[in-house]
Amino acid sequence: MPRVDLANVPERNGTGYPAEFAAPCAERMRQRLGDAGGLADFGVNLMRLPPGNWSSQRHWHSDEDEFVYVLAGEVVLVEDGGETVLRAGDCAAFPKNSGNGHHLINRSQMTATYLEVGSRSRADVITCSDIDMMSPSSDGRFLQGRHAVRIAPPVAPRTKSGVADWPAKDQCSGEELWSPPWRNGILSGSMVRADPSRRNGRRMRCGASWRVRT
Repeated sequence: MPRVDLANVPERNGTGYPAEFAAPCAERMRQRLGDAGGLADFGVNLMRLPPGNWSSQRHWHSDEDEFVYVLAGEVVLVEDGGETVLRAGDCAAFPKNSGNGHHLINRSQMTATYLEVGSRSRADVITCSDIDMMSPSSDGRFLQGRHAVRIAPPVAPRTKSGVADWPAKDQCSGEELWSPPWRNGILSGSMVRADPSRRNGRRMRCGASWRVRT
């Protein structure tokens, strides 16, 4: 029977972030309805956000579309362009690879409830806008500092055959990068490295140089 019994879906509090970034979202509650129903191509989460809590650190996805629909209460959507109040019946969509960091904050006096829907891609990388942290969906790790290196939008060289000589070199810092941007067996993409010195929510985008043997 396709009906999902909410009473049997586990409730998970918090985010799993490193301790220094977890407090604003500590009481956020999530029920993974898509998982409970056996969905594979996209996820659906029932979210409850108590007063004062954030839905997440402000972030964007490289390879996943995201959608939220407010069922009850009121939240404030915070994104690069400013703030928007969302109430019951309101919704918001976040196309993949937009670079527009977003999250929800509950500044009201009652718990807000909303649905969170997103595609599932192991190629996805979550980039936080206001802190030095990224997370690849392939393994769920939270990376910071010199390890926060990710595949940028596919705008760089491709080769149908050949092997890349690694390490590559970050053209902004001169650091060696050990994360080759492979997609479907084809070398592609450029690298983006977080700039920890900038705290205004922007990222410094840098090219990465590499050589290809054919």
